[in-house]
Amino acid sequence: IGGNTAILKTSEHSPRIHNAVAQIFSDAGLPAGVLNVVHVVESMVAHPAVRKINFTGSTPVGAKIAEMCGRHLKPSTMELGGAAPFIVLEDADIEHAVNNAIHASFTHSGQICMSANVLLLHDSIADKFLISMKSHALKAGPTPDSTYRGLFTTPSADRVRALIDDALSKGASRIIGASGSANIIQPTILDHTSESARIVREEIFGPAVCVIRFRDEEDAIRIANDREFGLSAAVFSKDVSRAFAMARRIESGAVHINDSTIHDCPTLPHGGWKKSGWGRFNGLEGIKEFTQVKVITVNELHKFPVA
Repeated sequence: IGGNTAILKTSEHSPRIHNAVAQIFSDAGLPAGVLNVVHVVESMVAHPAVRKINFTGSTPVGAKIAEMCGRHLKPSTMELGGAAPFIVLEDADIEHAVNNAIHASFTHSGQICMSANVLLLHDSIADKFLISMKSHALKAGPTPDSTYRGLFTTPSADRVRALIDDALSKGASRIIGASGSANIIQPTILDHTSESARIVREEIFGPAVCVIRFRDEEDAIRIANDREFGLSAAVFSKDVSRAFAMARRIESGAVHINDSTIHDCPTLPHGGWKKSGWGRFNGLEGIKEFTQVKVITVNELHKFPVA
């Protein structure tokens, strides 16, 4: 719609996957030259034919690419890391919230920027919620043999294990989960997590989620906003007006009421606040990100504009 061709920068960890993606587009009939694949960053950013950079990835890497864009005066859209708060109020439909919490925490083994980092549970329903979540979280589907897959790399799994160990050392209790080995980590739920734990404040990007119990709405909003990220969030309540009022106060690019934090509708603008990036893709705002404004005037009276 914007009239642009595109360049796909492959991951250095799995370049063949992105080559396969490009081949799928080609097989589907996309004309040659509309989608192009490259394996380097700096030369792509510097090339004069590239007029806009859209990056989806971690905040540290996004900062480096944004720096490159600044050196070459290239506009950029950055969809970066997240640490989504998942708030469950005392009047929520518990089973509905539990199902969405499992989806938000463990889909793709938690390797989604919109994944739930912290479950903020009202004191009065926290125990009931966790009993239900524990009974469902260890399987990835309706059959007993449905299991979660490993993480992308062993170093990424080691990082998640370090976050879990840090939380345990600061008083958290492990409800379910095991550290595993290599790139395998079982779905892990940590209760009574300290707000000072790294796992509360950093993007987990793995099959682990921490729980903090809150007293009232003000407490929940304070905890939800006390982080460097602001990509996605969720609020669960049977009172939609109440949830909507909370959503307006949460510092996040998107807040989903009675729905998972993993939510990327193609007709709605997607992007973050704070260290989760800037700019939007999807929807009308996404099209505008990839267009340039030009003003053209016509002086039909042939008058010099001086009084």
